[in-house]
Amino acid sequence: MRKSESNKIFADVTKSFAEQVPQYQMPKEHTVIWKEGDNFRVEKSLSEYDEYCNITLQQDFDETKTIFTYYNANREAGACPVAPHGFKQFIKEQTLYPSVSDLQTPIRKHCINMTVIPSEIVIH
Repeated sequence: MRKSESNKIFADVTKSFAEQVPQYQMPKEHTVIWKEGDNFRVEKSLSEYDEYCNITLQQDFDETKTIFTYYNANREAGACPVAPHGFKQFIKEQTLYPSVSDLQTPIRKHCINMTVIPSEIVIH
């Protein structure tokens, strides 16, 4: 059995570096082809990102999808502190949508709340 892999990224070779989208180096599509004789199988996964290069969608070859949402970089009262350096980076929700099948597989949603814990530094 032979395996071949290919990757696509968001870069556009017809544009200059200054014209590239922020995600230009990030993986967009990963393809694996398994081949034996005249038989073959193609597995493809896809990824999408926001302007900060945080992954927002991961679709696996079995069509399982994971959607990610992020807290605002400026703070969300009672849920997330201000992000260092002003980058949106803290995951708010991660939702897994299973691939279509005859089984009743539930959608799983993981919600994350963050709290700032005040600290006091005492120097003697």
